[in-house]
Amino acid sequence: MHLKAVRRYFLIFLLSGALIPLNSLAQKPTARTFLELGLKHNENAEYSEAIDALKYAIKLKPKYARAYYHLGRAYFGLRRYTEALDAYRKAVKINPRYVDALFARGVLATMLSHYDEAIASFKKVIKLNPKHAKAYFALGNVYSEKENYQQAVKFYKKAVQLRPRNACSRPLQPRCLLPATAEAVVVTGKEGIQRPQKTRQRPRRRPQGKDKAQLKLLGSGFKGSRFSG
Repeated sequence: MHLKAVRRYFLIFLLSGALIPLNSLAQKPTARTFLELGLKHNENAEYSEAIDALKYAIKLKPKYARAYYHLGRAYFGLRRYTEALDAYRKAVKINPRYVDALFARGVLATMLSHYDEAIASFKKVIKLNPKHAKAYFALGNVYSEKENYQQAVKFYKKAVQLRPRNACSRPLQPRCLLPATAEAVVVTGKEGIQRPQKTRQRPRRRPQGKDKAQLKLLGSGFKGSRFSG
């Protein structure tokens, strides 16, 4: 009789353990569930899977600014830059004070030569966060692309004032700041600023094989160490 009782309790234990995950699976998934799944796929560079998950999050919650932001990152990972920019635009439309999305929109707009949109994006970032050094530096890159070097130097100097440890070792002057600015701008999860490759040629307007694991605002005036805005 004792043996039968032991067997019965053992079976109950096994069944209860099996029912726990079944009950959790029975719960209706939310938009946040698919957002977190998309984030995980982005971290693992599984961008197509991330897009599927994030699109479903948006289907469940159409005004999900954060899902659109990470959707932009996933599109960027696949070099689908126009779609990435569109995703960032939608994130900003939903939440006009979303600094990360505004900055990312400016970055992609710069890459695709939409300079007026880029300038407006970075200036809005600065309005919301006056100490966002990367936004000042990015503005310098945009104005350099537009060959407005006086404005470029103005914003480079402000960036260096905010992050003096990231300044180049040479004196703060145009020859230190201007060459090869905005050669490439790459958006993913971890932002940073790095010094550009030296070149006398003007950078191409669109990225060519510049996918990296972190954001790079390539331009003179900053070392390659990471720092937050």
